[in-house]
Amino acid sequence: MKQALLILMLLSLQVSCFIPGKYFDHVFLMIFENQAFTDVVENADFINFSNKGLLLTQFYARTHPSQPNYITILAGETMGVSDDSNHDVDASNIVDLLEAKGVSWKSYNEDYPGDCYTGSKSGKYARKHTPFISFLNIQTDSERCAKIVEGGQLDDDLSDPENLPQFMFYTPNLDNDGHDTDLDTAGSFLTSFFNSRLENFPSNTLIIITWDEGEGTEYDTNHIYTALVGSMIPKGTTDNTNYGMASFTRLLEENWDLGDLGRGDADANIMFPLKNRSFMSI
Repeated sequence: MKQALLILMLLSLQVSCFIPGKYFDHVFLMIFENQAFTDVVENADFINFSNKGLLLTQFYARTHPSQPNYITILAGETMGVSDDSNHDVDASNIVDLLEAKGVSWKSYNEDYPGDCYTGSKSGKYARKHTPFISFLNIQTDSERCAKIVEGGQLDDDLSDPENLPQFMFYTPNLDNDGHDTDLDTAGSFLTSFFNSRLENFPSNTLIIITWDEGEGTEYDTNHIYTALVGSMIPKGTTDNTNYGMASFTRLLEENWDLGDLGRGDADANIMFPLKNRSFMSI
């Protein structure tokens, strides 16, 4: 009886585990689709968001089309993925490092049908924008796969901060991310999303807004908008350091001392510590 009680207590501690970060304690990453940096920085909604924090002026996606960029965020490299078809990647990823350190995570995906769905598309949900499902050690693990959820669960989690994951990856549906619509639709979604939620995130949360790839006049350079907002970020500033998709991987590794995956993440520029960067007011 005592042994069973001890096991229950240990499980309870594991569920409620919280690992303080070096620069932030929670991070929320949201990705939009297919716009050039020069166009996004002229959109009022995205201007207003970056004015709340830091605009990274020299951020470049890895390749075209979008899926390899999503894969790179989790693995530090494209892992041989070069198109938007379904891929089952047998490789280590950032989830392995996070879980080894006890840092919680969850992937929120608008219109995701649930039940570890591996089809390419369901309504306005597209698998290619949910990189977690493409890694076999997540896809085939029921406990891990249960952390890939429909986007609406975020509001439930925000109402219970003790159970809010420390790494939150949010994928809007194909309309809200601008893929099947346009920049103005994406901007309106951005504003409405955070108008009702920004204050609900815990203190010391870093919020990152980025895009999957550059289009139009910046298709070749893959120059994309990326902005960081949080209490640890100087407001109304820019950073002209060169960053890429593996910089997201490195950011998580650095914040929680995770080590690295030994790929592009190992030497990627990261957004912290801020004291090592020169900032300019917008």
